[in-house]
Parts: sequence; C-alpha cells; structure tokens
Amino acid sequence: MKKKDPTREQLIAENEDLRLRLAEAEETLEAIRAGEVDALVVSGQHDERIFTLEGAEHPYRVIVETMSEGAVTLSADGTILYCNAVFSQILDTPLKRIIGSSLYGYVVTRDHLKTGVLLENGLREKTTMDTALKTSKGREVPVYFSANRLLIDNTQNVCLVVTDLSKLAEAEAALKRLNAELEEKVAERTAELVSAYKDMESFSTSISHDLRAPLRIIEGFSQILMESHSDRIDDEGRKLLQSIEGSAKRMDRLIMALLDLSRVTRREIEVSDIDMEKLAKTAFGDLAPTFSERAVSLNVKKLPPSRGDLVLMKQVFTNLISNAIKFTARRKTAVIEIGSLRQDSENIYYVRDNGAGFDMDHSDKLFGPFQRLHSAKEFEGTGIGLSIVNRIIQKHKGRVWAEGKEGKGATFYFSLSSK
Repeated sequence: MKKKDPTREQLIAENEDLRLRLAEAEETLEAIRAGEVDALVVSGQHDERIFTLEGAEHPYRVIVETMSEGAVTLSADGTILYCNAVFSQILDTPLKRIIGSSLYGYVVTRDHLKTGVLLENGLREKTTMDTALKTSKGREVPVYFSANRLLIDNTQNVCLVVTDLSKLAEAEAALKRLNAELEEKVAERTAELVSAYKDMESFSTSISHDLRAPLRIIEGFSQILMESHSDRIDDEGRKLLQSIEGSAKRMDRLIMALLDLSRVTRREIEVSDIDMEKLAKTAFGDLAPTFSERAVSLNVKKLPPSRGDLVLMKQVFTNLISNAIKFTARRKTAVIEIGSLRQDSENIYYVRDNGAGFDMDHSDKLFGPFQRLHSAKEFEGTGIGLSIVNRIIQKHKGRVWAEGKEGKGATFYFSLSSK
C-alpha cells in the first residue's frame, strides 16, 4: 500500500519540530557548561535514570548519547575525540572509524576554510554555520553546525552539535510541491468557475428571451380571445382563458424572480458606507403604492450604519418589508418594526411584523428557493424573495434567520460585520 503523502500542516509542524529540537539541545549543553544544571533525568524505554553532575565529561557524555542530533567533541585542530551514535548514522560510518579522524575528512572540500574559522571561534564563543557532510557512500548530507567551547580536564576543546537538514530539506521540497499542486488546483477551479459563470449568463439570457417570449404570446392570445371573440365563448371558456392568462403571468413572475436570484449570485459587491436607517425608510417609501389602500404602521428605530453594496442592501430591505406587507394582509392594521441589535463584532438588523407568522419546526425551509410555508391561495408570491435575501447576506459574509409563531407574526434577522 502506497504511503500517504504528508499534508502541508504536517510538513510545517515537522519543520518546526526540527528547529525546536536543535534549540533545546543547544540550551541543555549551554546550561551544563555554565554550571546551571545539577543533574540530568534521562528517559529510557522502560524507566528514567538520574545522573548527577560530578564532572564535566560525565554529564556531557550522558546528554549527547540521548540527543536526537549529532554531537562531536573536537580538539582545536579538528580531530574527532568523541562522537555519538547519531553522528555516526549521519555519516553512515562506524564509530570506531570516526573517532581519531579529522572533521575535515567529512566536510565537503568547498567549506574547509569556513570549518577552520568555526573551530577557531568555537574555542571562544558559540559559532554556527551551514555546510554538508560526505557519507561513506559519497552522498552529501546538508547539516547545520553549532560549535562552542568545552572544557574537559582543563583542556580547551570544541563541542559541536550537528543537525541533519536533509529531512528539513525534504519537508520543504514536499511543501513546495504541495503549494504548486494547490496553485494548480486553484487555477483549475477558477477556470471551472469562469466556465460556470459564462454558462449561467447564457442560461439567464435564454430564460429571459426564449422562455418569456412564448408566455407573452400565450397571454396575448388569451386577451385577444377574451376581447375579440367573447361573443362566441361561453362562461366556462372565459374561466379557462382567465386561468391560462393567470398561469402565464405567474410563470412570468417566477422567471423574473429566478433572473433576480441569478443576477444577485453573479453580481460583484461594490462596498460603500451605508446609512441603514435612511435605506430602510427609502425601501418602505418605494413600496407605498403597492399598499395604498391599506393601513400600515411603520416604526423604524435608530439603525447603526454599515458597509456593503448599497443596491443589494436596498433589495434586502425591500424584500423583507414586502414580505411583511404580504403576510399582514389579513390584519386591520399592519404593524412593521425595523430595528437593530449589537452582538460581538456584528450589527444585527431585523424586520418584525404582526402577520400570519409560521411554525418554527419548518423554519429551515424559509430561505430555500420555491420553499413556502403558506399556500399560494393564502398568500401570493414566488417563493424566491427570502432566498435572494439569504444569498445577498451570504455575499456580505453575514447570517440570516427568522423567528415566528403561527398567527402571532414573524421577525426576520440579518447580520453584518460592524468593522
């Protein structure tokens, strides 16, 4: 079974783990040299052992044998006096062949001069460098050297911590591959979205012209029959023609509503500062001719300003107010309240009415296209208005929800960022 490639997050975590392990090793060795540590606790497979620091060499050997990095004791001229098993593994060379040999024999030739400077400075202070070591099979392994002075039996030596960077390099290479693949996938998805966008535009054009044209013909012929041939049509025929004409008009309204939903989906948001209180009152005023014969009471409370697309946000208020007017049709006086709440980093706006309300058990259907909680005979409508509201608020990174009770009215909420 093929081993699963690590994820981008796993590769980043592995990189960070390698850096942390190097830092911890250096800190531990520095603490030993400075006399800040009295004992070491070394965890084994089955138990823990405590080593007291009786001398400099003893704790040094304890710590280097448990390190996950290579550790080397060097004389001033670069002779390897001691190394741990990890260093041996990095070089793919037995320990007995390494001890007593020169570090220069393993460092790539191009970095011999840098290595000499490292050893010289390492006798006085902490010094670091990047280089590569040659393994017994001739392979180059990228490593990181961290050198510092180490006093053993009053002799100045150099302690060298060696971090194998090959895993880090492999992880970074894998990360680059993942990023490249991600960019490729993003480009593919973008191309697919562009294609889908063009298809949607073509579909909208087809709906607007090819579907509406036959409906207009059906409606027109129905009117001609009713007006020019009424003397030859009985009452039953007139009812049928009226039904045909009414169905054609309803179908036309549904098509227009779908086109509105499509336009909202495709529209790029143009963000500006919005006076929400003024916008709500304007939307209500524009709707006034549709209920001129009804008693409608509007109460617009103080609304905080927001940022968003002015045209789309006006459509939100228009659809919600129109919805409230429709479902208060059976009230002697329709009462509509528009207000706001503040929650965390959001401004929440609401439109409340005293209309027919709804059963909260079915509230999840409210914002889906063509989802209705009341029949068309009770209240006319396309079932698209609230879906358009939901789509607009989603484009503004906000939320939409509603609360209501049958016969007791409803409240529709939408949130926008206050930042």
